[in-house]
Amino acid sequence: MNNYLKTGLVILVIASILPSFIGLGAEDKPVVKGIAYVAYNFSTKTGDIWLMDEDGFNKRNLTNHKADDTLPVWSPDGKQIAFISDRDSKDKTYNLYVMDADGSNQHRLSPIRVAYDWIAWSPDAKKIAFAGQSDDKDTNWNWEIYVIDTDGMNHKRLTDNSSDDVTPKWSPDGKKIAFINDTRSPKKKRETIEPGLVKKIICLIDPDGTNLISLVDFKTATHRLKQDYPLCHNYQIVNWTPDSKKIVSSFTRDTHCEECNDLCMAIWIVDIESKKVKSLTNNKYCEDYPHLSPDGKNILFSAFNIFLLERGCDSFVMGFDGQNQKKVSRINPINTGPGASWSPDSKKLVMDSLNFYIGDKFEYHGIMDKFSSILYIFDTEWQFFTPKPLMPQDPNTAYIMPAWSPVK
Repeated sequence: MNNYLKTGLVILVIASILPSFIGLGAEDKPVVKGIAYVAYNFSTKTGDIWLMDEDGFNKRNLTNHKADDTLPVWSPDGKQIAFISDRDSKDKTYNLYVMDADGSNQHRLSPIRVAYDWIAWSPDAKKIAFAGQSDDKDTNWNWEIYVIDTDGMNHKRLTDNSSDDVTPKWSPDGKKIAFINDTRSPKKKRETIEPGLVKKIICLIDPDGTNLISLVDFKTATHRLKQDYPLCHNYQIVNWTPDSKKIVSSFTRDTHCEECNDLCMAIWIVDIESKKVKSLTNNKYCEDYPHLSPDGKNILFSAFNIFLLERGCDSFVMGFDGQNQKKVSRINPINTGPGASWSPDSKKLVMDSLNFYIGDKFEYHGIMDKFSSILYIFDTEWQFFTPKPLMPQDPNTAYIMPAWSPVK
């Protein structure tokens, strides 16, 4: 064999294996459709992130790690999934990770601790916003909003407040990041707070950390709940409308809930420019966990009695203006913040259902240590439609936190 041929073969071999070492560029990654979710094992107290087809078939474990991998969030282009994990931690704290949507190229992204909270991709899928906590004790261990490139570069802290900043959500036009400022902070005082109402403020900030404004503040009954049901109101959900002009969220209303005889939650809409707020719900139950459909036309929310959660909750869909409220599900238990996801065409929903067993302890997930949870899918155009279960019930596993790929 002559030297030219040998050199050619060497170049060919190197070219064939090089991509596996350096990873594919974002433009070369495959687009993946389906539903990601977490399978949480009660024995190991850890979760793995799984992916299944939209019909519930072809389930495969994407992370398959002995650590706790949870909270999957799709990139807008359907090519990657961000998640949090304690796999590199010795004290059960979480960090931010990213993988290709087929489970390959898993790598740690954040150099600091990440809150068990929402992860927000930028619309161009090049950056991620998250609530993080540095090792600087001068910060009172507060959660602050950070932004990082998806290649791990340009890690930047956006906020520096005396209270926690959490739940970032990127506007569809990419110009603003909304987040919740929680006035219960600093964290070290949380356990000694007297029962009562607290204030949470919707804030806006530019992705470079400039132009921080307080949009609107409400009182919220986060810790007025009975001690037995801490999973309620763990997540304050912020929804941007597709035109980036309004925000849909949930806060307490000024009137008492007829069923609970206490201040309860309602769904509100906030106009960014005028800062005017409007209540979309005012029923006898608490209404919470709004999820705006991708087309911006409908809002999913849960209605329940916070002191009678054993009766479960009902899921409703209403128009963007608060009209045409209809019950679409009689799934018994309550759906937590990341427990529901719209299909990209806004016609279907996938939700988790928490069915409680007898028990008196709660895991750090904010959910009972003895419950069975599976995923259901249903068409929102049907009223009182019986949801389709996507897997059999397993007393040793909770199937939670579904996330539908945004790609149609």
